[in-house]
Amino acid sequence: MFESLDSRVLLTANFGTVQASTADFNDDGIPDSISNIVNTYDAKGNLISQVGEDDADGDGTVDYIYSTDLTYDVHGNQTLYSLEYRDPATADLLYRESQLSSYDSHGNLLTSTYEGDWDGNGTVDYVSSHVNKFDSRDNLVTWTDESDFDGDGIIDLRSGATNYYNKQGEATSWVYEQDSDANGTVDYRSSQVNTFDSKGNWTSAAYQADFGADGTADLLIGQVRKYDAQSNLISWTYTSDYNADGVIDYTSSQASSFDQHRNLIAYHWQEDIGADGTVDTVEDAVFQFDAHGNALASEITRDSGNDGTIDFRYVTSATYDNHNNVLSFSSEVTTGFGFAYSVTNSYDQKGNPISNTSAYDFDGDGTYDLQFASTTEYSSHRRYFRPN
Repeated sequence: MFESLDSRVLLTANFGTVQASTADFNDDGIPDSISNIVNTYDAKGNLISQVGEDDADGDGTVDYIYSTDLTYDVHGNQTLYSLEYRDPATADLLYRESQLSSYDSHGNLLTSTYEGDWDGNGTVDYVSSHVNKFDSRDNLVTWTDESDFDGDGIIDLRSGATNYYNKQGEATSWVYEQDSDANGTVDYRSSQVNTFDSKGNWTSAAYQADFGADGTADLLIGQVRKYDAQSNLISWTYTSDYNADGVIDYTSSQASSFDQHRNLIAYHWQEDIGADGTVDTVEDAVFQFDAHGNALASEITRDSGNDGTIDFRYVTSATYDNHNNVLSFSSEVTTGFGFAYSVTNSYDQKGNPISNTSAYDFDGDGTYDLQFASTTEYSSHRRYFRPN
């Protein structure tokens, strides 16, 4: 027999645009939470409103109601989002937030403004705005953010970035600046320079941060990446100089292998935390695929002390039908500190989940302390979730 799961959803049903759920958190047969949601969609299938009510303690009295409204432009971009929470007894506002957005003819986000009345007293408590600018190739050239933390109409924080591109549209560098108190003086600056090969693969990055924006770098990070003839990323090396004194403080690297279909089949990752030449952590992974590129199995192991003892192992397996639809997926985790779990899910030919089994070993004694199983049944209009 399976032991009871402390938190359990007993029934969830979808009736077109209506969602209803009941939860029994202590498994005593008495609902602890009840919620109902009504969704409305436009002719294009976009969600335009959502109205819900929640009985958070399951006592039969609705504790709060909420409503969401959304609008879209002719291209389907969301232009308005608003959310309100109200007291069901008095209809008094408890919380309100909204966001207005605008786009160019290519669907690029140009502006976005957020306002929040977080205590429902009718006064805006927080305002933020975001502005993007794009070039003729839809590359994001600049963006700026402004925040008013207390809604008094005075900007408290400004930040922004400028991106630079080559003729191929590759982002060769960027500069970020922040004015933490919005007094007109930059307090923080960071930047990065990137290189690319003839195929457009990102081959290196050099990042630096100037915490006081005084012109002196305080942090340096570098990365070098290599690719094979098929542009698969076969290796990378990462280095960090925490105080920009010219001495590397941390390094990590990874080497990867791919099959003829460009599926990642293995990698080896390692890190040297003090950059003293001694590897401190290693991680290895292998992946298996069928002829259709479906992931059949994988195993990831980590040795956190590089002492030859596996501290973490993650194993998965999957099966498929003749149409490459996943029929089952299983995963298992074991750790060096005792915790372990396994999960198996199965699906119908439409990809809908039909069963789940989960087991957990909290103390690492090899015996599962908690097990849970459920099945999901479908009809033409309803979905039932049944704990076993």
